[in-house]
Amino acid sequence: MNTRPAISSDPPSMGRSLRTLALPPFRGRRFGAILLVVAASVAYHNSFSVPFVFDDLPSIVENETIRDLGDPAAVLSPPADAGQTVSGRPLANLSFALNYAVSGNATWSYHALNLLIHACAGLALLGVVRRTLLMPALRGRFDESAFPIALGTALLWVVHPLQTESVTYVVQRTEALASLFILLTFYCHARGIDSRRPGLWQALSVTACIMGAASKEIVVAVPLLALLYDRAFVSGSFVATWRQRWKLLVGLAGSWVVLLVLVFGVGGRAGTAGLATNASVWDYALTQARAVTLYLRLTFWPDPLVFDYGTSLVARLADVLPEMLLLAALAGLTGWLAVRRPALGFPGVWFFALLAPSSSIVPIATQTIAEHRMYLPLAAVAVLAVAALHAIAGRLAWLICLMLAPGLGWLTIQRNETYHSELALWGDTVTKQPGNPRAHLNYGLACARAGRADDAQEHFEDAVRLAPTDTDARNNLGIALARAGRTGEAVHHYREAIRLHPANVKARLNLANLLAAGGAEDEAVAMFQEVLRLTPGNAGAHADLARTLLGARKPAEALPHLEEAVRLRPWDPALQFSLGNALASAGRMSDAVDAYRRVVSLAPDHHMANNNLGNALLRLRRYPEATSAYRDALRIKADALTSANLGTALLLQGKASEAIEHFTEALRLDPDYALARTNLERARLLLESRRARN
Repeated sequence: MNTRPAISSDPPSMGRSLRTLALPPFRGRRFGAILLVVAASVAYHNSFSVPFVFDDLPSIVENETIRDLGDPAAVLSPPADAGQTVSGRPLANLSFALNYAVSGNATWSYHALNLLIHACAGLALLGVVRRTLLMPALRGRFDESAFPIALGTALLWVVHPLQTESVTYVVQRTEALASLFILLTFYCHARGIDSRRPGLWQALSVTACIMGAASKEIVVAVPLLALLYDRAFVSGSFVATWRQRWKLLVGLAGSWVVLLVLVFGVGGRAGTAGLATNASVWDYALTQARAVTLYLRLTFWPDPLVFDYGTSLVARLADVLPEMLLLAALAGLTGWLAVRRPALGFPGVWFFALLAPSSSIVPIATQTIAEHRMYLPLAAVAVLAVAALHAIAGRLAWLICLMLAPGLGWLTIQRNETYHSELALWGDTVTKQPGNPRAHLNYGLACARAGRADDAQEHFEDAVRLAPTDTDARNNLGIALARAGRTGEAVHHYREAIRLHPANVKARLNLANLLAAGGAEDEAVAMFQEVLRLTPGNAGAHADLARTLLGARKPAEALPHLEEAVRLRPWDPALQFSLGNALASAGRMSDAVDAYRRVVSLAPDHHMANNNLGNALLRLRRYPEATSAYRDALRIKADALTSANLGTALLLQGKASEAIEHFTEALRLDPDYALARTNLERARLLLESRRARN
């Protein structure tokens, strides 16, 4: 019998060789960490110059609580105003305070920290998935493939363009930061299972969960997820999980106390979320059927990505019936798997549980659909997709992930480019969501700031047409019309905005200023007084009212309002300058001198403050000081008025020759300056009389 092995002349199987090549170069944690950090850095390298946009402005640029790291009580007490993304999220507010300490309002450090958080979340996801695949419930099934599946999942998750809103849009750091702490909660939980010091890892898990609760409310699902995770992958039953890890579960549940304190401390997200909003539970639930199916589609085909979907709601079940049936099927499958095959069902539970706080029945009135909500739920879809790919293609799955990553990363880079100007971002949003009035409003504002007045007016009109009760849209349309000289139409929109929302201070101020400019001073004054009744600490309203009263020749009535405006904003040189002018008009020259000196200390290059300081000193007959003030003004800007004033001060001191020089310079700058010509003649006569006496 021939026992020699048969030798095949055929070449090795191409599939087998590819499967061999498809292994990562090495399986160590260092390789995964380097690859993920490099991939994230490349995908977001062009995000560092992205400016602050939309909610960044109230939550960062106008947020006084992040200005001083030396005041931890203020830093950890973010504003509770509606529209503040940091409300009730002290840890996120602290992170912005750290950025402000580094770069002020320069955005590079904010983007650098966002990228760092995102990269760390990718590393944590790698660790969670790898350790989960090696858990007792899956022991022996993924010993060789745990690392490739985990790395493929984390790599696709890190570079996916659906993540841009959570990374490139600075203020949505709240989503990424909370997600990082959620992943760390599960990573520490997993580490504690086979550790010699499980208590330490459990304590770290609880700490991470509480820090997540101080970042965003999505952490509310974590204690229940931890229970299901342990039951699915470790203990095999709820009883065993409770017996073995009840201390951990109780500790994680403590995050609910933190969340309750923070959420109720800001009145349920300042009235923008919860059952008390204007959106009905049913309409919001229908809308979320559309939202969640959209998120799933964008996971596999991330186009088009939209910055702001607006606040529209679905009102009829028939409009989303296919989406509702799909989600019902997916939820039913998830529930069945969670009972029968809990390890396989857990990613579905993860997906639905993390979306539930924002995408179920509890309305979020300011944003009915938002891509950043998919930040961490995307991990569940990614791990299922990579695991399924591995089941089909074996080790070749790693090579497929490696080939997909550059394409997704390129899409992320392209999406980041859209964020580089508010004009491009809102223009892109209007193109993709033409029925979104908020997009038209913000695109109009961007156009106005870019000097495109006609485009701004057009989009404000679109916003009013789409949302007739939107008082901000009417107010901004009024501004655009007033600038175009269409004051009658502007007044109409201001009045309509006030009728719709009587406490709309911006519309009242704009209307009052327009009335004052048109000569209706009494009505303007009454409007300003109503603004001050609504907002007693409104420095701008005090200043505008004072300006109107000064125009009506009522300096005595104007002064108290200017003084109050200065008290409220002592750092504002414009207010100090107006106060100085009012004091001078009222004949209070010593007080005017003090006010002008404060202006000069705040703004040394303020030409007219130095000039008017000289005028006040001149009227007090403090001629040498007046001369010095005029000379300071001329060093800033040479003009006929100040040159003539300096000539007058010198003439009053008997310095006729120097006075002649400055009157001559004033006439060179303004040949029609009659007073300078008259004083020049006086100076010449004085000089001639002196020569005659000598």
